[in-house]
Amino acid sequence: MSEKSTIKRIALYMRKACDEGDKTYCETAKLGAAFSKACMKRFGESVEVIVYHDIGFSGMHIERPALQRLLQDVQGKRIDIVAYPDHHHLSRDFNDHSMLTRYFATYAVPVINGTAFMREQA
Repeated sequence: MSEKSTIKRIALYMRKACDEGDKTYCETAKLGAAFSKACMKRFGESVEVIVYHDIGFSGMHIERPALQRLLQDVQGKRIDIVAYPDHHHLSRDFNDHSMLTRYFATYAVPVINGTAFMREQA
């Protein structure tokens, strides 16, 4: 079975601590679109990129609405890969970051650096 036929749903998690209004949403929307394009190039047109935004939330704790939805979707087997633009988007706390990556591994969901992935697909 090829990689293109097995990867269906990819989560892109983005967090920004301070709400900068429309500029922040515009930046994350552009990043989401570029990431989606790179995923389609790598995995085929049928891939679904689901973007999880936590705008205005600190990375020092994990009680963030979009992150909690992502964790539920991983547990519910609705996500095949988790990606984020940079490690601090997932968490600024090393212990939380480790716990989150172990959580994803428990459900056999790989975690990738989305920015590096997009460079590879360029």
